[in-house]
Amino acid sequence: MPVKGAKVVPGVVRGKGYRPEFIERVITLIDGLSGSHPHLQKQLRPLHDEWLALRTGTDETAGTAVQEALDTFNAGARDYAAYNAAMTDLGMIDYKDVQGRFTDQTQAAIAKVKAGYHTAGLARLRKLAAQGSASIDTCRQLKLLADELLLTKLPEAAAQEARTLRTTAKKQAIKGTMQTIKAARRGGMTIEIYLQCRGLLTDLRTYVIDSGKATTEINKKLADLVAEAGRSLPDYGFKNNGFPLHRDDHKLIKQVAPFYSQAAPASLQIDKQAFLIGERMPPTVRRGRDAELTFRVVFNRLPQEGGQFGILIYGHGGRKGSKYVVPLREFKIQDGHGRAIIRDDFTRLDERIVKGQAPGKFNTFAFLAYTDERDSSPSDWHVLSAGCPLPVGP
Repeated sequence: MPVKGAKVVPGVVRGKGYRPEFIERVITLIDGLSGSHPHLQKQLRPLHDEWLALRTGTDETAGTAVQEALDTFNAGARDYAAYNAAMTDLGMIDYKDVQGRFTDQTQAAIAKVKAGYHTAGLARLRKLAAQGSASIDTCRQLKLLADELLLTKLPEAAAQEARTLRTTAKKQAIKGTMQTIKAARRGGMTIEIYLQCRGLLTDLRTYVIDSGKATTEINKKLADLVAEAGRSLPDYGFKNNGFPLHRDDHKLIKQVAPFYSQAAPASLQIDKQAFLIGERMPPTVRRGRDAELTFRVVFNRLPQEGGQFGILIYGHGGRKGSKYVVPLREFKIQDGHGRAIIRDDFTRLDERIVKGQAPGKFNTFAFLAYTDERDSSPSDWHVLSAGCPLPVGP
């Protein structure tokens, strides 16, 4: 590194032997440059660390750490997460081994981790492919596995096999899903059939299709489905994100405005499968006093089976802790409509959120949420609707 009025600082050649007096001279040179040229300290720090590592020598436990990283990988799932963890550990050991004393052992371990992951990953791909005609879910799993494998520089023959299995699963998923939709629509249009077909088309677009032309075709099929549903089910409107809103739903929205789904905070990842309408909402909900709130819920696809639905309460502008879920004890769905009832005192909201709420404004919102597990933390719940404002006051 050239500096006016100073010598060039040599870099460390990994694995090369250096005399102790030479190492000391370089470290002294770097320290002097750092003192006289403070603006270069950031650039000089990595060089200083490398030469210092040469002076102190590589930790004798490095060889044991290499074996431990390899053993941990072999004893685990040998999946992409385990591969990344092992490669990170081994890469760090190799980086710190400036003298190169354990280079051969580390590189051999890295090669074994790669080979082990590739073998296990291809076995998983073949097992999924052997299930027969791929569903959307199978295609989604297979595509993820193939993409992860291809990121790790597979041998060409293995890479070609992964790409072929991925392409075959994609074609099977598209063909099988379109056959399912065609069979469902033979029996005439109902809300259930509409929700089933819309969910399948949406999943194809989200998880299977990966080109602009194919996405355009799916969007056209979605538009055709909405048009047919509109003709067959004149009491419903479908133009609002595909939600089958009945005439009664539209009346209720007008009656309770603004208490319906409309808020989409940037901090929440929302998969808009549901629409909330505040069916029964007190004029003001006092923080610290029990209140019962009732929401009408409208779905634009068949809802998940099993698991748990809940209402996520979100306080805008407060700490991260001002987000929690009130699970629904009972939630029945028919014709894409459900009724969600919660009772809560809202004391889990940050008090400053409630006190800082300006007249006519809302800092608290309700979202429909879903999780596969019972007793989950808020971060484990999937948010399925935009937020319905809540009249929570101090």
